[in-house]
Amino acid sequence: MIWLKISEKLMELDKRQPQKWLIRNCGFSIAKAFNLVHHKQKSISFKDLSVLCRKLHCTPNDLLYWRDEIGNPLEDTHPCKTQMTAPDPNLKWQTILQNMTTEQLRELKLEALKIIEKP
Repeated sequence: MIWLKISEKLMELDKRQPQKWLIRNCGFSIAKAFNLVHHKQKSISFKDLSVLCRKLHCTPNDLLYWRDEIGNPLEDTHPCKTQMTAPDPNLKWQTILQNMTTEQLRELKLEALKIIEKP
């Protein structure tokens, strides 16, 4: 089944407040923006998809991906699987941070400060 990966695309493009960005830049309602960001949108119109592609400077393939249904998978060579990539799970940095220990967070902070302070 085809799924949306709009919030992942927004994070990839460093849109730090994705709901606000969708409301301000795409003219979406609060409810639509919430549903898109939180993967609750079950379908999308061509008009909305066109607005997103224009504003994010991308193609529909950048916003869609295939996820197999239980008992009804596509073969691995199907274009929906080879040309529409799944979202990168590493983009969910909030989840990564929540799962880190205090010591790991301290180490990450020190590394981040080194990167920021480089001339």
